Amino acid sequence: MKTPYEIQPYASGAYRACTNLWKKLAISWDGKVYACCLDLDRTTYVGDVTIDGVMGVWNSPRMQELRLIHRQGRQAELALCSRCTMIQRPPQGRLAGLLKWRAERFTPFRDETTHERS
Repeated sequence: MKTPYEIQPYASGAYRACTNLWKKLAISWDGKVYACCLDLDRTTYVGDVTIDGVMGVWNSPRMQELRLIHRQGRQAELALCSRCTMIQRPPQGRLAGLLKWRAERFTPFRDETTHERS
């Protein structure tokens, strides 16, 4: 999967655990639950609230396994998580955020009357 912008490659220990595994459930219209709301292809099934209920899925062995993998920094083992652009990454250096200005981070102002960029 090609992303339209550059992301840092996975390096062991470089990612922090995805907090959504402890905060949210991605429940589909049919009651099926997937590991992440960004799993649009429904690849990481974790349970069904119509069968096990919300608490049953929340505490299911699969959810516990996913949380453990994230706590241990092994996200690269999960196809869905290894490509994730939302997992928090610590900065590469103390001033990394200040020193790495990129043009794509900013939307240039465009005057709609003249169609010129300022």
